[in-house]
Amino acid sequence: MKTWKCVFMGLLAISFVLVSAVPSFAQSLTGTLRGVVLDQQGEIVPDVKITLTSEDTGASVTTTSSSAGTYSFPNLPSGRYKIKADANAFASYTRTGIQVLSSQVTDVSVNLEIASATVTVLVESGANVLQTESSQISGTFEGDSISDIPIQSGAFLSVLNLAIFLPNTTTQIGGTSGTGGSIGGLRGRENSFSIDGTDNNDPSVTASTQQVIPDAVQELTVNQNIYSAEYGRGAGGQFNVITKAGTNQVHFGLWGYNTNRAYDAFSNQEGQLGRKRRYDSNRVGGDAGGSIIKNKLFYYGAYEFNNLGLQPSAPAPLAPTSAGMTQLNTMAADQQVKDLLAQFPIAAAQTNCGNPPVPCTVTVNTTGTPVAIPVGTVQAVAPSYVNQQDYIINGDYNSGQQSLHGRYLKSRTRQPNFGASFPQAQFASFSAADSRRVILNHTWTATSHLVNDFKGSFVRYTQFFPLSGLAQNFPTMTVDNLNAITLGPSGNLPQSRVFDEYTLGDSVSFTHGRHTLKWGGQYYWYISPSVFLQNQRGQYGYTSLNQLINDQLPSKPNFTLQGLGNGFFSGNAKNFDVFMQDDVKVTSRLTLNLGLRYDFFGNPTGTKANALNAAASLPGTPLVFGVPKQDWNNIGPRIGFAWDPTGREKWAVRGGGGVAYDVIPWNFYTNANPIQLQAVLTPGAACVGTFGAPPAWCSTPNGSGFLADGGMHNIVFTPPTTQAAARAQTANIMADAAAPKVFTWSLSVQREIMNKTSLEVRYLGAQPLPTYFSQSDVPATVPATAPTLQQFLALRTRRYASDGFTGGVITEEAAVGDSTYHGGAVELLHRFSRGLMLRANYTFAKTMDNSTNDLNTSAVNPRRPQNSYNLRNEWARSALDVTHKVAITWLYDLPSPNWNNHFARDAASGWEWTGSYLFQSGQPVTIQSGVDSNGNLDA
Repeated sequence: MKTWKCVFMGLLAISFVLVSAVPSFAQSLTGTLRGVVLDQQGEIVPDVKITLTSEDTGASVTTTSSSAGTYSFPNLPSGRYKIKADANAFASYTRTGIQVLSSQVTDVSVNLEIASATVTVLVESGANVLQTESSQISGTFEGDSISDIPIQSGAFLSVLNLAIFLPNTTTQIGGTSGTGGSIGGLRGRENSFSIDGTDNNDPSVTASTQQVIPDAVQELTVNQNIYSAEYGRGAGGQFNVITKAGTNQVHFGLWGYNTNRAYDAFSNQEGQLGRKRRYDSNRVGGDAGGSIIKNKLFYYGAYEFNNLGLQPSAPAPLAPTSAGMTQLNTMAADQQVKDLLAQFPIAAAQTNCGNPPVPCTVTVNTTGTPVAIPVGTVQAVAPSYVNQQDYIINGDYNSGQQSLHGRYLKSRTRQPNFGASFPQAQFASFSAADSRRVILNHTWTATSHLVNDFKGSFVRYTQFFPLSGLAQNFPTMTVDNLNAITLGPSGNLPQSRVFDEYTLGDSVSFTHGRHTLKWGGQYYWYISPSVFLQNQRGQYGYTSLNQLINDQLPSKPNFTLQGLGNGFFSGNAKNFDVFMQDDVKVTSRLTLNLGLRYDFFGNPTGTKANALNAAASLPGTPLVFGVPKQDWNNIGPRIGFAWDPTGREKWAVRGGGGVAYDVIPWNFYTNANPIQLQAVLTPGAACVGTFGAPPAWCSTPNGSGFLADGGMHNIVFTPPTTQAAARAQTANIMADAAAPKVFTWSLSVQREIMNKTSLEVRYLGAQPLPTYFSQSDVPATVPATAPTLQQFLALRTRRYASDGFTGGVITEEAAVGDSTYHGGAVELLHRFSRGLMLRANYTFAKTMDNSTNDLNTSAVNPRRPQNSYNLRNEWARSALDVTHKVAITWLYDLPSPNWNNHFARDAASGWEWTGSYLFQSGQPVTIQSGVDSNGNLDA
């Protein structure tokens, strides 16, 4: 394994040095230019010599039209091109300003005229406005629209946020996982990301691993649900970022962006405070590009520094005043309580509570006489900021039939991390995230009809959330009657992760007659160790301040926990995919898109640990603990059509359907290690001697002396050695792999209503089957009748309890969820022309499901059903359901004045007006009681 890793890295390093000894440019993720050659009567013309030349780099390539009159230029870097067609008896034809976009088919019909003397036909209209060759639904942002359209700013600014301005998309809905929002009604986890044609996905949380400097992006293309079989590893949006490249013209640029509170209106909370919270975002950077050898060797480089400073956004909890804290220290049961009190914030003054308002107090009773402790609201004062640096170096070489492209990207992010909902400086740690990426792409035009494209990449992503000093051993603690103030670092800290990804891919494009064929595949090799043990410092939930001061057992339900054991997980895995696509030109007006794709998503090595709990297996039930089976049957057909009903390229009717598969996030597995490796201890389990002798506080009234006796810190983790112990302690199970299958379909009509302007009406549907969510495999069955509450509680029986599974809920990330999406949209698009770009769309959609939240990431979006035996009752509007959405973006280059005064003319030139508007319906939420309302022991 190590040898192959060294060989692979050596080849990458040598190749990268050869192509980019200096900074450079290019796109590995390419587009296709194709069309049909017709005469004046609309008849096909075969054997026409067609030459395509890049207007940016001067590189050219030649092909001939097939016997069906079709031609194709696959694997073209995105950019502007000029096409020239020459044939005997016909006038020479030239068309300029053709914009080729990544991951898309650009249609250009060549209309030849009979030669008369030496006539040349010159067309400057660029590509066809409508898509008459492909059923793929996609949206593209390019040029100034990427960096200049107003989007969410501040830390982690990403061009991916532009997707919200496309139809059938939403913002990232609160309480849901993933990145990029919901595309076509699917979860954010089902989106896929790439940079210059190479994978940019984090297999653990299924998000993008690396950002790209917005001003260094040439193009963002988002494929929505229906796409070529070439694209997969996610059934939602395919986010393809293409970085800029050098051209024959030397270019230097500098930029600076500022966003701060002075530009913003008061929020509803700030209006009550009477002041704005700090929010200062600054981005500064620069780039340079050009050619070393004209028309052959190019370079591009960019750097950006991003700083965000803000006031932490936190609830306004209550805390003792200085006088109140003095009282509490005299009443504290022991030194351990005083040590916790020393970390409390102090309220500057006693505030009023209730209606009518009265001074706020909290009652504490240690001697039999209640004492009112004065309290007041407190605000977090801990520092909060993000510093991020990004680099990019690109190199490109073109030599006729061969082109070679190299990329190097690096990101470095540092920020304080507090974790808990009330940040305090003494619990701060500095989280560090670094990403490095090397990309190589080689394209070989073997013949005018055969092109080979090879890609290779290496990615290293590291993420560390360390703790030091006081924070290393301080528990996460909450006190409910102080407005649920939470002190200490988050229960998720500390943790760390390293992620290495090696990818190799190759594809071949071949044109023959009416067929444009493309086939290929990719191989992914992951090495990703991680360390994460939930609540390893302890988590204490006090229902009242009185409970803390008396050093009693923290009794908040499902909150007092202690992580034990080993948090290591091995994320080593191998994935691969293969595909074949055939775009058939049935007639000059009808194209069929036929594709077939196979995906294999290998289980990470760490899943083998599930078999350590084999002794606890109960055959014939879901509780069988073995190595999770691989999912081998992920075959996805794709079919679509594009039809020009009039043959004049003014209308396009497009439709299609297909099957796609999603990866399974690895954090489903990292949260489900077996009891032989780790456990989350509850007070009940501690007191029945699950791990050795019960602590002394188990035998005292109300658990008195809890902290003085070490809480649950002193309990030593000892893995179970018998079947009875293993079953009693089991809390998780890893299911067999089942990649979510997503059926998608669409139908759209496009109409060119004026030059560079189109109107599209579309319908998009999707049905993921199945989807993942947290399921309890051992909820309680409840009695049909029970006259009293006591009888009801006594008659409840947890399933499989008689077989020894008595430890509580057993959680499984189960692939049994269901969802549907139906969305209609209308979009007006004016491509950039005469200084104006305009995109406006409206979407009406309905998303229904029986589960949305796969992990416990939200309080408004339950992770488990009310009754795991009856998912049908969960069918309702999804948390992803956004019924109405309106999005408008525009960019207008203001005309330069024709003044005689050079200074005044230059000062008034180069200005533009950009803007964006977004409206979307509110998010459905599920109101929860926070208690076990139906009595099935699964709150």
